[in-house]
Amino acid sequence: MSGTDTIIKQDPRPRRIGGALLLLIGIPLTLIAIRILMIITPTLFDVFLFSGGPFLMALGIWAIASSQHQKVRLRITDDAIALPSNGDVSIPLKALTRVRLTRPVLAKHERLSFETVNGSTDFDVIHLTAQGRDIVSMISARLENQGAYLEEGAGDITGAPNGIWDVRQGRPFA
Repeated sequence: MSGTDTIIKQDPRPRRIGGALLLLIGIPLTLIAIRILMIITPTLFDVFLFSGGPFLMALGIWAIASSQHQKVRLRITDDAIALPSNGDVSIPLKALTRVRLTRPVLAKHERLSFETVNGSTDFDVIHLTAQGRDIVSMISARLENQGAYLEEGAGDITGAPNGIWDVRQGRPFA
């Protein structure tokens, strides 16, 4: 890894939001359980009910304050695109022919497909520090160093961008 690599990591915000929601649920649940325990004599069910709230609060605090390192999901170098999350797959930039940005049916996230002469590799763009179009721009900047660029195609009917970038040789703004 050199100092000029572009590193895209997991985004910790969804985990922290989930932790805050667990705290939001755990605090009232604990207060209700304490109030019930003060009124009646505790039974086995009351102890079980009481233990749920503090457990949710502890889990929420762990999710919010956890100092887990963000996993590297994508690394763009001058020569290749490395996908450590897909089993250390490396896609050489010279072999790249097309990049597709799609949204699978019933999915809430985008998917990048890197097509080479040898086949295609899919990469889900979910909970990352960069969006799909930003990743394509970063790849295009690396290709420009090698005398190539990415050009987005247009739809047949309306002429709108279709999310398919083809690798072209030459200067992008010649």
